[in-house]
Amino acid sequence: TKTIITPNMRDNNRSLKVKFLSIEHVKGSDVYASDENIAFEILVEAEKAVEQCRINCTIRTPDGLSLCNNSSSRFFNILSGEKKKLHYTLINPGLAIGCYNLSFSVGIGNMESGETNFDVVTNAITLEIDKPCKNANNYYVKWDTHSWGYILMQNTIEELPL
Repeated sequence: TKTIITPNMRDNNRSLKVKFLSIEHVKGSDVYASDENIAFEILVEAEKAVEQCRINCTIRTPDGLSLCNNSSSRFFNILSGEKKKLHYTLINPGLAIGCYNLSFSVGIGNMESGETNFDVVTNAITLEIDKPCKNANNYYVKWDTHSWGYILMQNTIEELPL
């Protein structure tokens, strides 16, 4: 399912030096097992050249409770006027069975050094976890999201040719 980013999805207090154009599930479906990697193809466009960009993802319950945040461990550079297709993967996130909304930001910096977000899109795409695991040797735990803090997840990001 491909989501075209519309103005009502954006936080309007951003510079949009780099902005999201679309986000879609790579596998063509928004349904996963809890131990399955969740991969997205993200299309961004730059109004100005920026080095060392990163993508962040926040996973929320349908009622808006933030469960976890993740920041790309790999960075990308983008030239003014350039469109870039990125492959963004949440590696085995271990989410409990249920539905989730995902929000994304693109910018520079990190949680330790400080972040500058050029674009933030909320509830950009949804996903559903419909079974505990794809691999019978794995297991899952239902998270008590009201007593845990943020959970940081692994991910990868790579550039794809347009």
